[in-house]
Amino acid sequence: MQGNREKPPLELATSEALRYRAEKRVRDDARGVCWPGAPEDTQKLVHELEVHQVEVEMQNVELRRAIEELEVSRNKYRELYDFAPTAYFTFDLQGLMLDINFAAERMFETDRRLLVGKPFVDLVATPESVERFAVILQTVLEGSCDAGCELEVKARDGSVKFGRLQMVKAGAKSATSCILASFVDNTIRNDLQMQLKSEHDRMELMVEERTKDLVTANRNLNISINEIKTSEESLKKAYAEIKRLKDRLQAENIYLSKEVTREYSLDQIIGQSDTLSHVFFQIDQVAPQDTTVLLLGETGTGKGVIARALHQRSGRKERLMITVNCSALPANLIESELFGREKGAFTGA
Repeated sequence: MQGNREKPPLELATSEALRYRAEKRVRDDARGVCWPGAPEDTQKLVHELEVHQVEVEMQNVELRRAIEELEVSRNKYRELYDFAPTAYFTFDLQGLMLDINFAAERMFETDRRLLVGKPFVDLVATPESVERFAVILQTVLEGSCDAGCELEVKARDGSVKFGRLQMVKAGAKSATSCILASFVDNTIRNDLQMQLKSEHDRMELMVEERTKDLVTANRNLNISINEIKTSEESLKKAYAEIKRLKDRLQAENIYLSKEVTREYSLDQIIGQSDTLSHVFFQIDQVAPQDTTVLLLGETGTGKGVIARALHQRSGRKERLMITVNCSALPANLIESELFGREKGAFTGA
């Protein structure tokens, strides 16, 4: 029997620590048991066999525990993989689908068992996307840590989905190597971006058309303003001409009034007879009165001169004197023309 060994330090390798625990267990199990008469080599061999058996048992226990922990970890990983909201894929080195999760199954609307073993390019919608997928697959296989690109894929009903595929190589040995990939569906965002771009283009077109309308309206407004300015200048010139003519007319009116006054005043009536003096007296008496005056006399005796003299001395001297040629009026209308007519006396009255 070997003597007791000291407890190994913490920095010893795992195999030595395992042997130490195995030897300790053998000593504990063999406590009180003796080997009388057995050769020393035999005792050493039996001891080594017992230690080795204990080591194997302990390794089996640790292996079973490690397998159980690995199974628990794998189940957790599987749940995370299967129920993740992002579509996950596992490819082999040729791009065949080895595994997909439920999100990918829902995205392609196909049972994932039917997709396993098929090339991923069968789900790609356009030749451009197929070419991009081949490029990033080759990039990942050549040793890049990861690679990604924008792809268009098709669902079972033929609808096209837009998204980004990201891939990374897992496993150092070619026998166990695979490619892990994720696909983020950006179809809604892409549709919103397309709608936003369409609305932006529509607004740009509206702004451009509105700008053209405003430019045209501004140009027309400037033309109208220039026309108004021209009209105002013309009106100013016309107003100045009218004012000039008005002033001239007033001046001529004053001049003519003075001429008429001078020509038909009593100073133009020459005579000193009693009869003519009596006429002057009658003119001075009748002129201030607001009454009708009848002048009688033969043709050429100066009735018109006396009438203008009366007007110049009356209260209406600032107004025009209107003369009527009675000889030109019919006999049946002279009364109504001179003195007016009663309403209803004849048709149209």
